[in-house]
Amino acid sequence: GYLTGGAVSSKVLGARSGFDRGFDFFEDRIETRGEVGTGGHQREGRETLFACREWLRSSAGRPFFLFFHVYEPHSPWMPPEPFASRYADPYDGEVAASDRVVGELLEELEDLGVYDDSVIVFLSDHGEGLSDHGEQEHGVLLYRESLQVPLMIKLPGGMRAGETLDGPVQLVDVLPTVLSVVGAPVPVGLPGSDLLGSGSGQEQGRVFLAETVYPRLHMGWSELFSLIQDRYHYIESPNPELYDLLEDPRETENLAAREPRVAARMAEELDDYGRDLEAPEPLSEEKRRELAALGYLGGYSEATGELPDPKLRIHVLQEFNTATDTFALGDHERAAALFGDIVEENPGMFDAWEYLGRSLVHLDRLEDALQACLKGVEVSGGRFLVLASARLYLALGHAEDALGLLRSHAPASPEPMRLRSLEAGILVSGSRFGEAVTAAQAALAIEPDFPEALFQRGKARIGLGQLAEAEQDFRRLLVVTPDHTGAMNDLAVLLMQSGRVEEAVFLFRRAVELRPGDQVAAQNLARAEAAASE
Repeated sequence: GYLTGGAVSSKVLGARSGFDRGFDFFEDRIETRGEVGTGGHQREGRETLFACREWLRSSAGRPFFLFFHVYEPHSPWMPPEPFASRYADPYDGEVAASDRVVGELLEELEDLGVYDDSVIVFLSDHGEGLSDHGEQEHGVLLYRESLQVPLMIKLPGGMRAGETLDGPVQLVDVLPTVLSVVGAPVPVGLPGSDLLGSGSGQEQGRVFLAETVYPRLHMGWSELFSLIQDRYHYIESPNPELYDLLEDPRETENLAAREPRVAARMAEELDDYGRDLEAPEPLSEEKRRELAALGYLGGYSEATGELPDPKLRIHVLQEFNTATDTFALGDHERAAALFGDIVEENPGMFDAWEYLGRSLVHLDRLEDALQACLKGVEVSGGRFLVLASARLYLALGHAEDALGLLRSHAPASPEPMRLRSLEAGILVSGSRFGEAVTAAQAALAIEPDFPEALFQRGKARIGLGQLAEAEQDFRRLLVVTPDHTGAMNDLAVLLMQSGRVEEAVFLFRRAVELRPGDQVAAQNLARAEAAASE
């Protein structure tokens, strides 16, 4: 019986992630602005509020549920004015910007006359390290500054205003609490508890679990697991830690050696929980770029065996950020040196291998760049940098090595159609047209209208004398990608050969308009126009 609306400020929670499921209204239109490190895949909370305000106003006369997502203060920290000038620390500026947005939403609810009757839950998904234990942001370590988040609830009519629950609670408690408040049935078996009930979700000995596999998947370091119970926080790592949260809330003194019985008991309890790691689904290049723009590493490491303790390597993240900033400024010589130092100490860190390869390409050190990219292929289990490595092989004149690399890694690639299409292009260049058609069709079996595969199959079919089939490929490609000048040129040449000169002239002219400096297209156009005037 509720109208349901959602509005998000980051593409991570967009409809493509499936987060829109069940919403009547879902607003995630976020304009991409800029590249890596600029936060181009998020928007200010005020924009998100503006985007859902009309829906909120139209829904206020009925029971409604609104999920309102503010992405500040998530990195990169670039608060809007006046907060950028008002706060020396940009993180504080983004907190203040968030506060303004939340205040404006509450004012809107008051203006609509629904604030007093509403249940409002304010919460976060994680905190930020802010260098308390060496980590500036989040995801790598499991200390309290990342795990403990705000949870504030406003009940209808100001019920229980000012009351605080003394014990720790969890975000899984939000669902049963809200359902209870609005009088909806609470499903049996939920992991959380009604915080407003008699138990208040704070029963003695309640266990809180946390894990992060981010350091293993992206840096080749050990994953971490932790357990909080009563006053103690145990963190399982190559060098286990135990903290007394009552006496040492900032977690500065590791008690694992002093309290071995407590540490052993909590370690044993942690062993009762399943911790098998499944490899994540491979990311496309587009998704990797989006995550990089939000500050996340997007690569993948297949590191196994005895792995380094993340807390002893956390300084590397700052070194990596310095190196990427150096790369972005165009100082590729220094960037290559910095990334070289990083991979020497952290050979499982895929993203550093990728940036090292890119830096070396800018320096025209193609042989060295190839070795860096091949190491990235190895580290990622063949998921990434295969295309870059193959292109470097081609640039160095090693077409057969490129073919072997593409063929062996296509099954593991998140985008095998790209590898098969490049394979087809190499085969076309070597006049191996039958093999090229086979490679292109393997790509098209995965994505039927993949542009590069259609293009290479068309070129291969010309080589085989299958001109009618080639024409079909080029025409289909121009439906899928209307500005593909290569297809325009090749189709126009076919049309010239079959006497359809006027249509060929049209295509050549279009190609010249799109690529004014293309001398081949200009020469073809001149010949076609001369033939048309005869």
